[in-house]
Formats: sequence, C-alpha cells, structure tokens
Amino acid sequence: SGVALTVALKDTLTIKAESIWVSMPNGEQLHMRHLLPMPSDTDSFSSESPKRVFMLHGEAECGRIFYHDSGKGLAYHFAQQGYEEMDRWNDRNPVTEDRWQFALQRLTGAADLDPGNSVYQQRLSRLYRIRMTRLHATSEFKRDPEFALQHIRRSLELRSRWGFSWVELAYLKWLLREKDAEFQAALTHAVAYGPWEPGVIRMVNFIGLREYRNFDETFRQLVVDNFVRGLRSPASGVFGDTFGKVKGNKRLGARVLAQLYPLLAEPWRGSVRNNFFQLVDWAWLEFDETQQIAIIGQAMDVIRGLSTPYAWINTTTNDEFKKALCQSALVESPQEVNVLGWCG
Repeated sequence: SGVALTVALKDTLTIKAESIWVSMPNGEQLHMRHLLPMPSDTDSFSSESPKRVFMLHGEAECGRIFYHDSGKGLAYHFAQQGYEEMDRWNDRNPVTEDRWQFALQRLTGAADLDPGNSVYQQRLSRLYRIRMTRLHATSEFKRDPEFALQHIRRSLELRSRWGFSWVELAYLKWLLREKDAEFQAALTHAVAYGPWEPGVIRMVNFIGLREYRNFDETFRQLVVDNFVRGLRSPASGVFGDTFGKVKGNKRLGARVLAQLYPLLAEPWRGSVRNNFFQLVDWAWLEFDETQQIAIIGQAMDVIRGLSTPYAWINTTTNDEFKKALCQSALVESPQEVNVLGWCG
C-alpha cells in the first residue's frame, strides 16, 4: 500500500506533493494530491521508469493522511466540525437537540475513523455530559451518563497521563453524585498530571469549593494547593476565576492565605505581576509586621517592572497597605513619580 511504501523508503526517498483542485458541477471542489518521488543517490528506483498509481481515500480510510507530517485527515475534518458546533453553545445560543445530534454525528465519525485518538473520546464524553445538564432529560436520555463515562474512561485508556481527561472524569462523577474511589483517584491524577492546565485548575476549584467541608484533610490540602496555583497562573482568566471563588469562602480563604505569603515575598515576573496588588490588597491585614515589610519591598520591585504602574496600584483599596506603600516610596524611591502622585 501507499503507507507501506512510504515507510519502507523513508530513508532513501523524498516525496514531493502538490494539490490539484478540480471544480465540480455542484460548485464544490475535489481535492486531489499528486505525489512525486524525488530519488536520492542511493535510490534503487532511480534508473527505472516512474510508476503511476491512483489512490483514492475518503471515509474508508483510517482518518489520518500518511503523506503529511500533521497526519490530519478526514477524522480531523469531522472532529473540527463537531468542536466548532459545540463552541457556539452558550447562554445566548443554547444547544438544541438537532444541533447536539449534528455534533454527535461529526464526533462519532471522527472517532470511528481514528479510534485511537483520546481527544475525540474526551469530547464525546463532554457532549453526552452537555445533554445531561443543558437539555431537559427524558427517558430517551437515560443512558447519557453511561455513554459519558464510557467515552471518558476510553480516553484515559488511550492517554493515561492527561490531566484534563482525569478532571473531566472527576467532574462527571461529581455531577452523578458518585463520590467514590474512582472520583477521588480522578481528582488526584488530574492535579498530578496537569497541575498548571487551566481547565484542570478551574474544574478542581469548582469541585473543591463545593466539597471542601466534606473532604478529609488530604483532599482539602489538594484543593488549597490548586487554588494557590490558580492565583499564580499566567493563563488568561484563571487568576480572576480563582480569586473570585476564594475571596468568598472564609474557611478556604484562610488556608490559602496561610500559603500565600511566601509567594508574595518572592519575585513576580511576567504577566502575573498584574495580579500582585489584588492579592496583597486582599491579604494585607493577615500578615505580621515582618511579613508586611518583606511584601512592601517586593511591591516596589513589581512597580518598577510594570509599564503602567499607576493603573495597577490604583486598584488598591486597603488603606493600611496604601499607607505602608507610600511611606516606603517616600523613603526609598522618591523618583517613583507614579507612586508619589498616587499617594498624594
């Protein structure tokens, strides 16, 4: 077959490929691929006349294109259509049964063509979970939880170290109120394999906030550590999501604050500097005098690294923190015009 030939000649034969587009009567275009072998000095076929072979691939193929490094074939095309459909669903554009069935058809087609793809299995699980939670369940949908679990477990069989699939399993088990050993293992593996994945941080925060009182000390610490990572994450939206949740929970907030000081006293680099003042403003009164002095020193370092420091320090609402910051600026950095102007 073409695949076997490509593999066998990998070290001696380079394939040049070009696209040929043929217009069809119905207005669509047929994509044809012309493959041209480029013989090397060691190629035993260089003295032979070129052989012409017509190969047709479509739904009968495995879903992956052998002659392209990306491997993207018909399965990828189907999956993208399913993903794009699912991405459209929101409060203003809710999912309907017809649109759900369209996404199911596309993702099932992708998974049938490429059954070893863990992402397709994960998305199929999410699709069934969406129907469980967003469409009113009837007797027709009673097997949705079964199918959702089946696909997410299959995803993990194919890719056992994927944190996001583990947290999807944990969330699904939580929705089904099955807080058993599998649920606990899923949470543990999620933070072990994907501690900084935005999706993992968000979903563990969601579950942890609701189950914190019911967790034992091991899982409470797992939740606290996850919130702390969320407060340090540079990923878009993760800090805001995490900060909003932890501020509203006194018991959990106290544990997070206890672990926050070492992070505020060490250098803050990159985009996470933008979050520094919100954290200090929230936690300032929880620190002793020695800790506050260390944090002020770090605050001045953060200010020097910001392109628009006034815009960020102006978000500070804690009068005690503002007073300490202004005193430090007057003594140590009188040249910091932005700070002095803000202090008044």
